[in-house]
Amino acid sequence: MNIDVKTGNYIVDEVATLNLSGNVIPESWYHTIVNDKGKVNCLAIHILADIVYWYRPKENSDEITLSVSFTKKFHDDNYLQRSYDQLAEKFNISKKQARDAIVFLEGLGVIARHFRTIQSVNGPLANVLFIELVPEVLKALTYPTTDNGIYRNVDTSLPKYDGVSTNSDTPLSQNEETYTETTTKTTANITTTALEADKQTVVVDDIKKVFGDCGLSERDIMSIAMISGYDIGRCKKAKAVLDQQTNGINNVAGWLIKAIREDYQPVRIKPAKRENFFHNFHEREYDMDELERKLLSRG
Repeated sequence: MNIDVKTGNYIVDEVATLNLSGNVIPESWYHTIVNDKGKVNCLAIHILADIVYWYRPKENSDEITLSVSFTKKFHDDNYLQRSYDQLAEKFNISKKQARDAIVFLEGLGVIARHFRTIQSVNGPLANVLFIELVPEVLKALTYPTTDNGIYRNVDTSLPKYDGVSTNSDTPLSQNEETYTETTTKTTANITTTALEADKQTVVVDDIKKVFGDCGLSERDIMSIAMISGYDIGRCKKAKAVLDQQTNGINNVAGWLIKAIREDYQPVRIKPAKRENFFHNFHEREYDMDELERKLLSRG
């Protein structure tokens, strides 16, 4: 279908004739998907945009019934299957760069990696990568809190948007309207939300104390808090398991997020047997055979 666009600007009219397609990158990601030094990770942004594209529903229209239905784009029932080689080829990067970007996104808590063994025509394939997208963290990264246009650390207590658009990314036109009726019920809901936000703030402060010696950033703490459902008990359990690790962990935040999601359990250590106060001396050693011989000889 050719669209005849006449805006009065030659360049704009020519661009309108192009069938452009691709991933959508929210502008906020350039401020929220950053490293510990606050510098943007552009490769991670592009890979996340591709992952989000595959998790966006596919719209199916029925020409006869005029009904619209939605389906997922990928084949697996739960998660998107990807490999580092596929990402490397798509984005013209090395396999290591692809893996580092995925690990970085997992550290933010916006994705989780799952490795499975699957059956193929050539037999079983081990360590096949599946990528889970975490909607709650995605929303927090996409709709962060700002102060006069300045982005603050990601805060998920009061998200600006609580759903995923299944129709399109087109904003409301001037002819479309939204309607919100102000009622006592609405006011009560706002008050309740504010109270819940205050409670979450207190919990986050407690969670910061739990992980105080882990060297985590504010963003890491918020991601961990949200994944735990703001449950201080789950955070303490994950910290207990972390303290029992003997091998070095490169990505502590990513490890803690996985520990909470998969409910890692700390190893129970049996308490040391207390020494009896009345039996705190070394027992004498006896030769029982010799004692028995002496007793028999006396008889």
